Amino acid sequence: MSKDIDKLVNSVICEDCLEVMRDWPDNCVDLVLTDPPWPNCDVWPEIKPYELFTQVAPEISRIAKRIIIILGVTSDPAFLKDITLPFVRYCWLRYARPNFAGNILLGNEVAFVYGTLPSRRPDRKVFGGECVKTNKEKMAIYNHPCARSYQHIEWLVKHYSNPGELILDPFNGSGPTCEAAKREKRNYIGIDISPEYCEIAHQRLRADDTGAPVNQQKIGQLAIFAGK
Repeated sequence: MSKDIDKLVNSVICEDCLEVMRDWPDNCVDLVLTDPPWPNCDVWPEIKPYELFTQVAPEISRIAKRIIIILGVTSDPAFLKDITLPFVRYCWLRYARPNFAGNILLGNEVAFVYGTLPSRRPDRKVFGGECVKTNKEKMAIYNHPCARSYQHIEWLVKHYSNPGELILDPFNGSGPTCEAAKREKRNYIGIDISPEYCEIAHQRLRADDTGAPVNQQKIGQLAIFAGK
């Protein structure tokens, strides 16, 4: 791993991921685990998901040994065509209580796994393919329109990486990947272009150190955050 990347380990970076990753050496990241803007996403009209991911996919394929991309069940998997690592499998990320979009039942998301699987451990001899979200995580506190379930992310981190490995999320959003990596004793780098979402990710990481939930940090420490 290059010295430049060493300086970024266990941090959240507020920049364009393409600019950050451009000079990284090949195979310097063990796992890219991310949830990019989906091809059928209209939350951010200024973002063109196909155009963006066409640029990002070759870069993450170059720097990563393993890639996991999360998409919705109504997202066209052809979106992932520019990933060059070999496809391994997909995993179902289910919700115990599904919702609807029109007449389509949205009870799952899909994680597509590429590259080389991590070495076996005594507590993980096979690589599972399904996680069901059963907890009552309050997603609204993260103030992100497309926040992913922490339970799903944690499951992917536990099953598809080993302690001490480096996990990158180039579309870090509200930071569940970094939080799960930290809790599960993996190293992490989170990148997002939004200062607002990077601050939320920082709050989640601070919550692990201080015990102060994200919503309490927002209420009780607004003056501190406003001065940053």
